[in-house]
Amino acid sequence: MAAHFISEELLRHLWSTHYLNTAGLSTTDGRSLTVIECGVLNRDSGPDFHKAVVEIGGVRYKGDIEFHRSMHDWLAHRHGKNSRYNKVILHVVLNEPEKRVPTTTESGRTVPVLILSGALSTPLEKIGDNLAREEYSSRSAAIPCYRRNEHCPASVLNPWLATLASERLRAKTDRMFRRLCEIVGEQELLVAEPRPLYAEFQEHDDAADIPLPEHTVMSSELRRVLAWEQLLYEGIMDGLGYSKNREPFGILARELTILRIKKIAAFTELQPFDIQAMLFAFSGLLPDIDTIDDQQSKVTAHQLHTSWASVRQSLASAGAEPLLALPPLHQAEWTFSPTRPSNFPTVRLAAAGVLIAKILSEQLLRRIIAIVEEKYLSPGTKRDQLRGIFDLGPDLFWSFHYVFAEAAARPHALLGTARIDEIIVNTVIPLAFLYGRVFNRKDVCEHILNIAREVPALENNAILWKMEKQLLRGKIHVAAAFQQQGEIQLYKEYCLRARCSECAIGKEIAKAAPL
Repeated sequence: MAAHFISEELLRHLWSTHYLNTAGLSTTDGRSLTVIECGVLNRDSGPDFHKAVVEIGGVRYKGDIEFHRSMHDWLAHRHGKNSRYNKVILHVVLNEPEKRVPTTTESGRTVPVLILSGALSTPLEKIGDNLAREEYSSRSAAIPCYRRNEHCPASVLNPWLATLASERLRAKTDRMFRRLCEIVGEQELLVAEPRPLYAEFQEHDDAADIPLPEHTVMSSELRRVLAWEQLLYEGIMDGLGYSKNREPFGILARELTILRIKKIAAFTELQPFDIQAMLFAFSGLLPDIDTIDDQQSKVTAHQLHTSWASVRQSLASAGAEPLLALPPLHQAEWTFSPTRPSNFPTVRLAAAGVLIAKILSEQLLRRIIAIVEEKYLSPGTKRDQLRGIFDLGPDLFWSFHYVFAEAAARPHALLGTARIDEIIVNTVIPLAFLYGRVFNRKDVCEHILNIAREVPALENNAILWKMEKQLLRGKIHVAAAFQQQGEIQLYKEYCLRARCSECAIGKEIAKAAPL
């Protein structure tokens, strides 16, 4: 199986399911390696596994593990510039590269590397087949109470889903708060790796190899609008990236930051089109004009190149070229297929340029909070106003194209209502809820919860289809995204973990007979 056809999901799978010949493992620098605990799989952004325990050269470490197809991917994905990866204790890659490159954290610590090839107990093709079968079984497997929940009434289902939706919102808010603290540290250039206390592990000489605790943020530092704007920006970019392009959009947001863009704007006036030009240039998706046949695409690409050159010239004249010293992503980082044309990264980058301009010139964050905290508007009206913020209107080029190569069959919105609602649910609502918690604004928390209940149901996915078929069975009508959030929380945190005794539905069933 060729390396470029191997997903990182497969690498994580073979790690967590113990497909390694554990005897005689060693890192690339020759130190013996023993895997004591594989760690906890992380489905969110950041390292692939948390809380792993390994012994390297006779010294025990606890921290994160990151997986890639090659050692070069650590550089390509910019992990060495992201403090979120400062706790990585082991970098696991598939094949020995022709030329080794060091794995270095943002703080300058060198991370040990394990190369998997030659250490597998099962051929890679068979591991891939096993993963495919397990994924199919997982998708088709029934939830624990499938055969017993037929008589669970709507009077139990409705309030329980509401409780779980709030639980999921709090979890999202907690993740946002951790990221906000990281952003504050990054903007102050205070990200460091002070030595923590690991009482359960032995002391050793190489203190630099011990993962460091996160920066502690003072409450006064959380009042800085710039940090909140960056948090909003990253959330928007995550929503634009959706599932297929979440990582490259995240890289752009963390490198071409709001702070960097504001500094660039101090030397040259930035219109939305100029920001689009920067995004296309740094994404690696700005095409060579000579490769385009479609005339309108050729004109737009030429205008983007001209705008990008103008921005570079303005900064060069002011001696501010370092602001643009970012290596571009490679085209291979982006996924166009299989995905809907409306989700193509080219269209999403164009939308991002307009939204970033709104953050800069329209004080988008303040507008969002002002809408949420308004006392005399109904939640439905507030929802519509939030939608209006993200309604970008038609675009002379991108409303008629999905890529530069050819025109689309019919006109389309630069950002459709479905994607806007996704951004509201996954970014705006938890961000506003976090704002209320940080600044002790109970009214804001209450208002945003009321707005959340007014967002209509989003597109169904595999989890929602399963829960409708195996649990809800038409007993309640799911009309709101808030209910769907409860379904997802129920499935991921209770059904998959067989936490039936903690579930209101499981308790209801247990009244008749124990599970």
